[in-house]
Amino acid sequence: MSAALFVVACAPQTSFQLKGKLTAENAEQLNGPVYLMQRGGASDTTEMVNGEFAFSGELAEPTNYYLLVGAENIPLFIEPANYTVEGEIGKLREAVINGGETQDLLNQMKAISKEIQAQHNLDSLAQAFNRTQDEEQREAIYAVFQEVNDQIDAKKEELMAKFPNTHFAFQEFYNGYAYMEFEAAKEKYNYYASQAKFKNLTQMEKIKTQLDRLEGLQVGKQAPDFTLNDPEGNPITLSDIYKNNKVTMIDFWAGWCGPCRQFNPKLVEIYKQFHEQGFEVLGVSLDKDHAKWVDAIKTDNLTWPQVSELKYWDSEIAKTYAIRYIPQNLFVDQNGIIIGRVIAEENMVDFLTEQLQK
Repeated sequence: MSAALFVVACAPQTSFQLKGKLTAENAEQLNGPVYLMQRGGASDTTEMVNGEFAFSGELAEPTNYYLLVGAENIPLFIEPANYTVEGEIGKLREAVINGGETQDLLNQMKAISKEIQAQHNLDSLAQAFNRTQDEEQREAIYAVFQEVNDQIDAKKEELMAKFPNTHFAFQEFYNGYAYMEFEAAKEKYNYYASQAKFKNLTQMEKIKTQLDRLEGLQVGKQAPDFTLNDPEGNPITLSDIYKNNKVTMIDFWAGWCGPCRQFNPKLVEIYKQFHEQGFEVLGVSLDKDHAKWVDAIKTDNLTWPQVSELKYWDSEIAKTYAIRYIPQNLFVDQNGIIIGRVIAEENMVDFLTEQLQK
C-alpha cells in the first residue's frame, strides 16, 4: 500500500487549472462561451458567467494554447500548473496571465519588448511611416524598426541562455530552427533530445523529420529530382533543366507571398545579368489558385520555367526540400549537386559571379 502511494506521489504532474475573471463595459458581454484551443489541435469549451470561467484537465504535453472569447483571443502556454487570467473584453491582448514557468518567462519577454518599443516611440514612427511617401524618410524609419527587432531578439537570446532547460527556450528553438545553420540546429536538437522533459515531445519528432531531410540537402549532396507541371500543364523535370546550365536556382515562392513578390524584381535583374552565362531558374510555386499564380508570373515578368502542384503548403516537393518558409532558394550545378542553400539577396550576385567563373 505504501509503495503504491509512493509511486503516485512521485509521478509527474500532468494536470492544470485555469481560472478567468474578465470585465466589460457592456454587462451582456460577461456571459457566453469561452474556448480553450490548442494550436492546430483539440479544443475545450466552458460557459462564462458574470465574467468568470474555469478550465481544468490533463495534458498530453505542455504546449501553446489560446483562449477565444468572442472575436478576441489570448495566447498562452499551458503546462502542469495553476493559471489565472484577468482582463477587459475588448482589450484582451493586454490580459494579465499568471501561472507556470513558461508563461512567466513569456510575460517577462512581453514586458521587455514593450519597453524597447516605447523607448523608440514605435507607435508614432509607425504612423509617420504610413503617412509619408518620402523614400528616404521611410528607409530611416524602417532602420529604427530593424534596430528594435534586433534589440528584442538580443534580449530573447539572453533569456534563453539564462533558462535553456525550459519550454520557453525550447519553443523559441522550435519556432526558429528552420532559419538556423544546419549544424547549429542539429547541435541544439541533440541537447533537447538528451533532456527527459523534451525528448518525447511531438515537436521534437517534427524537428527530427526536418533535420533528417536537411541532412540530405547540404552542399555537396545530390538534389532530389522531381517533375511538375508548368501553367499550361506540361511536365518539367528538374534534371532536364540543370543538365543544360552551369548553375540552376530552385526558387520556392508564391503569388500570395509578399516578400517573394518584393524580391521578384531583383531576381529578374539578376536573371538578365547572368542567364547568358549559364544561369537558369526553376520557380516552384506554393500557390493553390491557378489563375492567381499565372497572374503573378505575368505581373512580375518572370520569364524562367515555372511549376507548381497548386497544393499550398501541402506541396510534396516543398516537404522533400524541407521548406518551412518562403521565399527560399537552393542552387545546383550541371550535375544536380547542391552548391548553395538559402543564399541571401545581398549575396546572390557575388555567389553567382564566383560559381559561373569556375
